[in-house]
This record gives sequence, C-alpha cells and structure tokens, in this order.
Amino acid sequence: MSPHFPFLSLPYELRLKVYHHILQSPGHIPQNAEKNGLALVATKITRINFHINTTILRASKQIYNEAYPVLINSNKFILLDFNIPEYVVNMMLTHKRIPVRELRPDYRNGFKHAILTHQVGIYLHKRMQCPEPQMFVILLQDVERFIEALSETLLSDYADYTTTHDFILSNPATNTVLTHAAISDSQSSPMDQGTISLHEAVLDPYRKRMRGFSYVAIRGTSKEVITRTLREIKTPASEDPQIFIAEIEEMKQQGNTAFNNGDLKMASEVYVKALLKIQKTLHGNAAKQLLKNGGTEFQGQIESLRYCLNSNRAMNSLRAMQNAAAELKYDLVQDLQGAFEHAIYEAEVPCLYWQPSQAQKEKLAYRKTTAANLLNRAYQHNP
Repeated sequence: MSPHFPFLSLPYELRLKVYHHILQSPGHIPQNAEKNGLALVATKITRINFHINTTILRASKQIYNEAYPVLINSNKFILLDFNIPEYVVNMMLTHKRIPVRELRPDYRNGFKHAILTHQVGIYLHKRMQCPEPQMFVILLQDVERFIEALSETLLSDYADYTTTHDFILSNPATNTVLTHAAISDSQSSPMDQGTISLHEAVLDPYRKRMRGFSYVAIRGTSKEVITRTLREIKTPASEDPQIFIAEIEEMKQQGNTAFNNGDLKMASEVYVKALLKIQKTLHGNAAKQLLKNGGTEFQGQIESLRYCLNSNRAMNSLRAMQNAAAELKYDLVQDLQGAFEHAIYEAEVPCLYWQPSQAQKEKLAYRKTTAANLLNRAYQHNP
C-alpha cells in the first residue's frame, strides 16, 4: 500500500475544492471585548491571523500553478498604510472592532497581493511628525466597517481638510501591487473589463460611506472609475441628490407602512417630517450646490415626492375623518378639516419640472369629494 495519497489523481474539480478549503480565510473575528459597566466594548485592536496555511503550495509545481490563483482570488486583501498618530489608529480600529493582521514595514515588499493599498496621512499646513508608519491587512469583507470607523473617527476628531487619502489599486493578473513609478504606465495601457469590475466593487463601499473628504487621490485603475469615485467621495452627503432622494423615499415608505398598519398619527408625523426636510434643505446652505448637482431631473423628483407626500397626507387625514365619523365624533371630523385642506392645497401647487399623471389627479379629486361629503354630514349633525 502506498504511503502517499495520490492527490493529483483526483479530478481537477475536487482538487479545487481542497484548495479552497485550505487557502480561503474564514475571516473569524475573535471575541476580545471586555465588560465595562453595562456595555461590551472593544479595548484593543483585534489582531488576528487569517488562518491560511500555504504549505500546500510547496508540494509540487503543478499544485502551485493550480492552487496559487485560488489563494489570490479567494482572499481579497486591503493594505492599510497609516502615517498618522498611533492613538488615532488605535481608536479607529477598536471603534468597530476591525479584524486586522499587522504587517511590519520591512515585510511590505513581500506582501504583493493587496487589491487596494489605502494610505492615510494628516496635514496641518505641513506634514506632522508622526511615528513610524503602521501597516495592517484586512479582508475586503470587512472594508465597510473600516470605512465607518475611519469616517466617524477622522471627521469627529480632525477637520476633514487635515486628512489625506491615497488609493493604489493593483491588477491581480500581474500578481504585483503597482508602485508609484508604474502607475502612469498602467493607466495608459488597456485594462481588461474583469479588473475594472473588481476595482469598481472594491471602491464601491468608499463611494457610499466615505463622503466629504477633500484630499483624495486614486491610482492604478481606469480614468472613468477614478473620476466617478473622486466626484462621489468629495461630495458631502448633504450635496448628493441621490442620497437626499433616497432619504425622502425612505421616509415616505415609513409613513405608508404606518398608514397601512393603522397608525395614522405616526403616518402623519412622518409625512410632515419629510415635507419639512424638503423645505429646510432646499432653503438651506447646501441648496444651491444640491440643485446644481441634481439639475432639472432632481428638481422633478423633488416635485413628484412633494406631491405624493401631500397626497398621502391628505389620504391619511381623510381616513382619520372617516374613523371619527364612524364613531359619530363629528366635532373631530371638523377639527381634521384644516390638515386635510392644507395637504390638498400643497399638492395642487403648480409644478415646473414634473406633472402628476391622470390617475394621480383622479385620486386627489376622489379624496376631495369624499372629504366634502363627510364634512357636510359633520356640519349637519354639529352646526
């Protein structure tokens, strides 16, 4: 009986499963929080080993060629290069308990497969004297938590203009991290769509969550990806039309949910809150830039939302009037008249960039007719 298992005689598909099992990090987050009063808080950086045993790569040349791509493609690493005070790094990484692997600077050249290197520095008219740079490796799956910690820490403890962020993306097909010297060459040469899509996915959390940072540079990917990402990161959330529309849409949905659940008071409060947010924002300091960034399409979306919110608010008041009439509380029906008519009035304000559909107009007309009939009954019983 042979003392060695004939691994290479297994089908290639089975060998791939073995490689994935051995070389893919589970991303385990150890529980290192300590009790402090009633809350569990992280008291130190969560330093972990990614539990990847690469011994199998030394078994043979064939196994190396088969397994190496699995190692690289299954573990998307991001290298964090901090040139900021150590206590800020500690605060940032403990805030959201980011699992990291520390990387000594002298090992930097040996770590070749970070899909993204994120360099963070601080400026106060001139570069601060900081301790030796700290380097950590995180998995791509943890990058959103890191960005949240970074934004909350730096924007609260440092003015945004003092922080600098350099993103250097690599091309996994080359098995190297792009150096500053090679960046210009990489941008002038064609980049395959697969790499561009990967870069888009890696930068997407930064575009969504890291907003309002002014000093950001991106290298190593296509010009289109760089331009779009920089525009979104540098635009504060308060000046982003898409974020504003999403927030109002969410509030409208909350109001609709409360209405469907019969909580008319909550629905009314949410609708009014959304309308006040629109009014306050469009008359606030960021209004000019917000309207400029959104253009006429954004203004049409705002008019549509304002109409729907007022129409829904009118329906909510009408339902309250119907409930009051069913209980013969005609004085309450009369009291609700003002809120209903105000919602109708606001909904019928002429729009410049959007017009309600015929169905929407008919719904509003039906609500007006129904409310008028209720009010007639109420005044007959309670002149």
